[in-house]
Amino acid sequence: THTHTHPRATRDRAKMASATRCSRPDRVSQPTASDVAALRQSTQTPKSKYPFPQTSSQEYGWDIEKEDLINVKKSAFSQPRKNSEVTSYMEAAWRQKEQAKMGGNEG
Repeated sequence: THTHTHPRATRDRAKMASATRCSRPDRVSQPTASDVAALRQSTQTPKSKYPFPQTSSQEYGWDIEKEDLINVKKSAFSQPRKNSEVTSYMEAAWRQKEQAKMGGNEG
């Protein structure tokens, strides 16, 4: 039995496979009505596609309206900074460490 493949044959097969992958069809078919409908449905939210949640994860936010989400996002970003005793201590320690690196002895 002969198990060795000639390098030229391997190269030719690789070129042919590459040309097949890169070739373009002569004609591009127009999308059908069902293709267009499927594309439109894929961009919709689950709530507009289905009358009820399809998974248990969807149940949690199913009845939340867009306005509710906007208010939640706004309040999430407007929280004042709060420091505990530990975080205040570590902030001061880091500030001291950084000033020591810079060569300053302030604070």
